[in-house]
Amino acid sequence: MGRAAREEAERAVRLAKEGFQKRLEMSQVGKTYRQSKTEERSRLETDRQHAEVIKDEKQMLRDEAETPEKAALEEYRRLEDERKQKDDQEEKQRSEEEAEDMFRLLDSNDDGKITVSEIQVRQTFDRNKDGIVSDEEASFFLNLEAEMSKEDFLKSGWLLAKPYFLMEKGMFSPPEPEHMMPEPEHTVPETVHTEPTEPNSQEAEYHDFEDDEAEDLGDPSEKPLEHKELSDDEQDELDTPKEEPAAEEQKPKYDEQTMELIGIADKARSEFHEADKVFRDISNKLQELNDVLNVDFGDDERFTPLHGQCFDFEDREYVYTLCPFKDANQRGKNGGGVVNLGKWGSWSGPEDNKYLQMLYDRGQSCWNGPARSARIFIKCGIENRVTAVSEPSRCEYHFDFISPSACQNPDSLVHPHDEL
Repeated sequence: MGRAAREEAERAVRLAKEGFQKRLEMSQVGKTYRQSKTEERSRLETDRQHAEVIKDEKQMLRDEAETPEKAALEEYRRLEDERKQKDDQEEKQRSEEEAEDMFRLLDSNDDGKITVSEIQVRQTFDRNKDGIVSDEEASFFLNLEAEMSKEDFLKSGWLLAKPYFLMEKGMFSPPEPEHMMPEPEHTVPETVHTEPTEPNSQEAEYHDFEDDEAEDLGDPSEKPLEHKELSDDEQDELDTPKEEPAAEEQKPKYDEQTMELIGIADKARSEFHEADKVFRDISNKLQELNDVLNVDFGDDERFTPLHGQCFDFEDREYVYTLCPFKDANQRGKNGGGVVNLGKWGSWSGPEDNKYLQMLYDRGQSCWNGPARSARIFIKCGIENRVTAVSEPSRCEYHFDFISPSACQNPDSLVHPHDEL
């Protein structure tokens, strides 16, 4: 063997010896990790069983509390439905009686029908307020017919005429555009003599403002009327509508006994939801732990320290990332999204040592092509590092990865002097 070859062989032995020593350390870390996770799984399984017992107890208590609550609420709804039906029936009867009264009022000759001429005698139906109820205005209330029977009036005519009767009684006014307020008339309040009335809240607010303004203006004969400048707070008070008295609670008011049953059921539901959440959280942690423990980290757990780590490799265009036992990705240096090259699949090395290759499959699909995949070729090295990435076939990637976990026992290697 030549000198150069002998030096290379000696270097390989030193590398194997150093790498194997690190492999033993990685193996020890992996065994300790598996042992701790196994113990943690045992604790979680015990905690899960305990949490399931509590959850089942809380579920039973919840079901027991909801039974009387459900019965009470169903009885309340039944009584509410009866009350509503009664109110609806009474309202319907009042409306029908009112409609019949109006029909009798309009049917001045008692012939059982209303005609255009009978509508025209009532100024109530002067829709355009010109002092005359025209034929067109009258026929509008008769469904554009010359006359209307009592039956038709009760069905549809009354719906047309009712708002005008209410306006005649002062019980209804047509809607006005929102945010419309008449311009205040600047007059001296002392010269106005009207009968005292009860102003509504908006009128009171308006007149209070008007009175204050009049006082500030003084004698109108001395200077022209000017609009008073208001402070921000005063303007906000004017612009903000007065709050209506708080309406009764939208939620139906139950009697004291029903409220007590609802409170008990609410408490039972809350306790069950909390117990169920604890159970599900423990179950999720246990599942995650089992997923890790089910991974083959090598015959002596030597690949375990690679779990949870990621390694990058850059070429001129891309950055490749390998996360052992998770996935492999690619992203462009000049922007763009991350492309998944594959998810952890299995060891894929030769039969005599399957731990020399990893397969990552089910990656992002290529355009008009197969799903991407990556194969990792592992060689002995004194550090964990991706040394090269290539794409020998479309959408199939090769990663070269060195790691002490791939180093063999140097005693199994041929010593350079053995060949002399």
